[in-house]
Amino acid sequence: MKPHTSSSGQGGRRYNKAVSKVKSRRKHRQWLDDPLVSVDHQRLRAAINRAGWSQNALAKKIRVPQPTLNYLVSDGKRKTQRCRSSVLNRLARVLQVPAEWLTRETWYLPHSLYRGRPPDDPNDPPSAILAQHVLGKVSDEAFRRDLEDCRLTFTGTLDRRFHGAIHDLIDPERWRRELLAGQDEEVVPRPTDKERDDATEALERAFTMILAPWLNGQVRLNYRWLRDWGGPHMYPATSQDTTPAALERPGRYDDRLPTPGELEDVFRVIRKGSHGLIPRHKLMEVLRSVCAGVAHPEGRGDPNLQRALDRFFGQEDPISISNPATTALDLIAELQRQFPRQDARRYPIWD
Repeated sequence: MKPHTSSSGQGGRRYNKAVSKVKSRRKHRQWLDDPLVSVDHQRLRAAINRAGWSQNALAKKIRVPQPTLNYLVSDGKRKTQRCRSSVLNRLARVLQVPAEWLTRETWYLPHSLYRGRPPDDPNDPPSAILAQHVLGKVSDEAFRRDLEDCRLTFTGTLDRRFHGAIHDLIDPERWRRELLAGQDEEVVPRPTDKERDDATEALERAFTMILAPWLNGQVRLNYRWLRDWGGPHMYPATSQDTTPAALERPGRYDDRLPTPGELEDVFRVIRKGSHGLIPRHKLMEVLRSVCAGVAHPEGRGDPNLQRALDRFFGQEDPISISNPATTALDLIAELQRQFPRQDARRYPIWD
């Protein structure tokens, strides 16, 4: 005999109440398995534009109403909007970006460049990061192909130097520093977020076209030029070398010191949030470690290095660094003057 399901009697009311409780439990369990997560609308919008989807087509693809997707990419009062974890995973799969990047759990993409270093700016414009990711992915495939062809072993040093040089190729700030004559940031300001987004995307498209014969495996890449470009930031192209091994050879600069670009990055990171004023003990501790090799070949501490740093920066505390690029070049020139290299043969000139 079937149970009484009429809602008119007491038994029917008890049955309907029990069914309602079961449905409520199932819905609650579903919400626990599919929680709400925050989505950065700027990154999501940049990924959609990069992939070339319209909102209507993407909404149908991930099986959500179009107003829901419009809410996720709209500029609300908050920087992040919220959606179910399952919706986020479908978005990430279709747009081919990690879900962690869309939720700002990570600042980089798998093939974004300089991925092994602390970010210069964790709020880098998302379109610029996507452009780095796209060029980094195809370049990495070609780079590993060249390593196999030359029977060279992949190393972390080679990887960092290669990706660092490729990063500089599509870095609008690097091009601005190289091509414009001013040294002060007030005279030659850093690109704005909009400028960096637009310029990085344009440079990525341009260099993808320029490097297409190498990316397709038709010709070899001039790694010696790439090494000099991504190294001391001050030398023109040299004679050709088409093997990745050129990245490991010393360039025409003093390899006891970090390159000007690396030292500039140190200044930018350590002064972040301090308006250019750095506590003296903090800056000296970092520079003693970074520049230890100039005073002693094995990188051991040397009191002469501390005296040279004191002469360069004076006795002010905190120390003011208004232009990291200029300070890096001036400090390297001063240390090379204070600690001249004795063996001229260690300045290799490429023939």
